[in-house]
Amino acid sequence: MPSLLRRLRDIATVAKRGLPGPDDDYWYMPRGNPSASGIRVTAVRAMQCSAVYACVRVLAESVASLPFPIFERNQNGRARAERHPAYRVLHDEANKEMSAFQWRETAIGHLALRGNHYSFIDFSNGGNVRGLIPLSPDCVQVIRAESGDLVYRYRPLGADPQDYPANMILHIRGLSDNGLVGLSPISLAMDSIGLSLAAEGYGARFFANDASPGGILRHPGTLTDEAFKHLRDGWERQHGGFGNSRKPAILEEGMEWQAMSIKPEEAQFLETRKFQVSDIARIFRVPPHMIGDLERATFSNIEHQSIEFVTHTLRPWLVRIEQEINRKLLAGEHPRYFAEFVVDGLLRGDVASRNTAYASAIQYGWMSRNEVRKRENLPHVDGLDDYLEPENMRPAGTYERDEVGLAERAAAERRALPQDWETRSVDDRRRLRASHRRAFEEVGRRIVKRERADVMRAANKHLAKGEQDAFLDWLSDFYQRHREWIQGVAAATFATYGEQVHVFASKDVAREPEWTDELEDFVRSYLEAFAARHSQSSEGQLRQQVTEAEDDGRKALEQRFDEWEERRPAKIADRETNQLSNAVSKVVYAAAGVVALKWRATGKSCPYCNALDGRSVGMDAAFVGAGEFKPDGASEPMLVRRDAGHPPLHEGCDCYIVPEL
Repeated sequence: MPSLLRRLRDIATVAKRGLPGPDDDYWYMPRGNPSASGIRVTAVRAMQCSAVYACVRVLAESVASLPFPIFERNQNGRARAERHPAYRVLHDEANKEMSAFQWRETAIGHLALRGNHYSFIDFSNGGNVRGLIPLSPDCVQVIRAESGDLVYRYRPLGADPQDYPANMILHIRGLSDNGLVGLSPISLAMDSIGLSLAAEGYGARFFANDASPGGILRHPGTLTDEAFKHLRDGWERQHGGFGNSRKPAILEEGMEWQAMSIKPEEAQFLETRKFQVSDIARIFRVPPHMIGDLERATFSNIEHQSIEFVTHTLRPWLVRIEQEINRKLLAGEHPRYFAEFVVDGLLRGDVASRNTAYASAIQYGWMSRNEVRKRENLPHVDGLDDYLEPENMRPAGTYERDEVGLAERAAAERRALPQDWETRSVDDRRRLRASHRRAFEEVGRRIVKRERADVMRAANKHLAKGEQDAFLDWLSDFYQRHREWIQGVAAATFATYGEQVHVFASKDVAREPEWTDELEDFVRSYLEAFAARHSQSSEGQLRQQVTEAEDDGRKALEQRFDEWEERRPAKIADRETNQLSNAVSKVVYAAAGVVALKWRATGKSCPYCNALDGRSVGMDAAFVGAGEFKPDGASEPMLVRRDAGHPPLHEGCDCYIVPEL
């Protein structure tokens, strides 16, 4: 797996050379090889064959129309990772000039015709994927460098070649004999395609040049050259061509008409064309009925042929694309994140079959009614989320237990916990915080580093010229964009930590850990709030530094960034690991039926936190309200800025909440 530094170095190298652009001769083609029929077959020439065009179009449009999201594995199996930087590239917009549909359609077209697809992977300065730019397969050469690494040489028509490292080219191969370059289906099947093209050409010439209404003219005498020419020209004018074919002939001077049949070789060309349609469909493994050949299709087998088309024809192409995407675009994040086509819609049977399957799924409790409605693109209905099950299939002895309410049952299970469970809970979460603190610090360092680089670049542009208003306007725009960037950088760290916290919190309420959509949404909204809170604080501090500075403000900005780089990452790690831990725990407790919480202070806590140690409040109540808080033993009051429903109470707070039994 290439390191981030190596990837960034490669990005910088390509930036100097320039990206592949739309001015390249995209469909530049070599001459191709002559087939046995004498026709030179290339990818473009092959597409003039109606059967080839139909097969390629069916394959390309079928794959392109499938949803192609990125998923994230979690406790419930998986969920769509819509905030992943590469999600939009694969699902919505591949690059500034192509939708994701068009990119997939182009990729399958390359694979079906040429056996290879190449796309330049456009990375951002932060190493995230921001686009896929397709390259003409005819202009790409795969080279084995002296180091043993693969190098992709892109040589557009009329331009100098450019070399790219393998980690910057998405190369999807078809069937290959060396594992490096796919074999071109058109080249391998050129005789069959050439025969089809020859048959089409013969048919076109046959009807264009046909000058007989189906027989021979016999003249009793001998015609002069002028008379022969006059008769020939008149006959061709009246009966030549497809539009005049079979018109009645008016004869004179004793001429006779002798009917004749079409030559056997001419009559066979229609059968040849029929066979070639089936033969070409076999090359691409496309059911003939999908390209208009219904000769052997019946209403009873078309549905099964369509399903076989998905499982045996499309699936190999989908797996090729998925694995290469996971290998190149999600390197280092796989298998937690993975790209996968959604083919459920293509595999559904007829209405009667689906209804029978759904009825069984609902009856035996492995699908809810709303899940069935979602499969059928029907709206959600409140009250249909429960999983049903036949009463005679429940474990023995569970009926009486089901009559106990959720809160009472949860409380009874918690009372069975060990006596030192509170201490264990706090210790477990303290150790968890310590193990994740470095990851949060790294997030903080990346945030401050980016802020310093971008803000100082803008400051040198505007403040050096005395354009303070222009700089402050830029600052507002930057921190609006910065929020989304923070969410992308911190998403994996916050999500991983939140999942681990919920595992320990579940032990406190005697529950098996179950990472739900609600918990995932909560962590996502928490991250959004953190990004907004951090951006607002940063913008306010920097704005104050500039407006109150005696000079142009750049020196004051540098001093503030020096302070941030020294202290701010640690502050972010301390606060967010504590606050997110308690926030996720509270959500888990509430879902388990807990009605009250208890504050637990650690041994090194301050007088303010020690005063709250052991205090219990309801789930929706605050341990201490906003305002001044001065407990016994405190030398001066603390200003609490907002109601504290859980720790931290202040900077450096190391307290936790536990459920009240």
